[in-house]
Amino acid sequence: MGLMRPQVLLVKTEAVYGTDPVHVDTDAQLVRNIAFTVNTTPQNRATQDVLLRPMRAPLITQRSYSLSFQSDLKGYVGALDAAKFAAYGDMLQACAFVRSVAAPAAHTYTMGDNAAGSESVAFQYEQHGLTYLLLGCRGAPVFTFTPGQVATIDWSFSGLYAKPAAAGMTTPDYDTGPGCKDVAPPICVGATLDFTPYANNPGAGDFGHIRSVVIDPRNQVIPRASFTVGTTGIGEYIVVGHGTMDDPGIAVTIEVEMPAAQAAWWDRYFTADGTTEVDRDAGDLLITVGTVAGNIHTFQLGGLVPWSMQPLDMGDGRYGFSIEFRALGTAASTSEDDLVITTS
Repeated sequence: MGLMRPQVLLVKTEAVYGTDPVHVDTDAQLVRNIAFTVNTTPQNRATQDVLLRPMRAPLITQRSYSLSFQSDLKGYVGALDAAKFAAYGDMLQACAFVRSVAAPAAHTYTMGDNAAGSESVAFQYEQHGLTYLLLGCRGAPVFTFTPGQVATIDWSFSGLYAKPAAAGMTTPDYDTGPGCKDVAPPICVGATLDFTPYANNPGAGDFGHIRSVVIDPRNQVIPRASFTVGTTGIGEYIVVGHGTMDDPGIAVTIEVEMPAAQAAWWDRYFTADGTTEVDRDAGDLLITVGTVAGNIHTFQLGGLVPWSMQPLDMGDGRYGFSIEFRALGTAASTSEDDLVITTS
């Protein structure tokens, strides 16, 4: 009898796309809320006959896997170097981030697409008595910061199909390996939160206390169809951009408490130009969580402009706004600097 509770998730970077890197016990990840889906495309074979019932069984054509889960934002137990990195490091590289270790004690992840330096990962998802191997996975992270709580990452990946196998479960090792996962995550309290030109203070008159920040790169992950590569018609999963063609860019959603000087606050987001409110102040957001070496996480976003704003009933007698921004990056930059993550 198979049980749902015993589950193990292993992840490893692929040296060659779609090729099994052979997982070991130290590849285990500490995650929760695993959701696993087998994607199929049934293709009916229509027939006309004297009978009303179908005469030919449908074919199951393109097949793939989808995997989602949540993990804590946490680094490494001890200082980083070229061979020691944050628990989320490999998976972030499979989400179109490029890791730089030029400064060994500080690893930088810069957004891109499938450019040189980005990777793919293979997951080995083990349920009680059954093992699924998800090859060629690329995906998308969503980062959530809430004061007084652990920051989280919600991951979603798509990967190539391989037939599952009956197998015993791996005994996971969370304590060793280059991306040691068994380290306490920092709590979002006393964190550096600098949102220029806005003040994180209701008394400042132009902004209220920030209650939450959600950063969504909005990765567009699509399958690349192929006659010659793969066994199900899907040759590769690729990240083609951030956001849609008519609405590109990273989404940053911030919930704020309404400040005292409400009129001035509105002008910060919709600057009046005569009678038409068109110009909007661009902001730069810097979030730093953690104080211990190897477990300090800095998120830097540039060129945030308001995209949508809605009144928010906070349910505790106060009210504010939920504001969604788009990150445009620094205009003078020639690289993807709209979101830069540093682990140190």
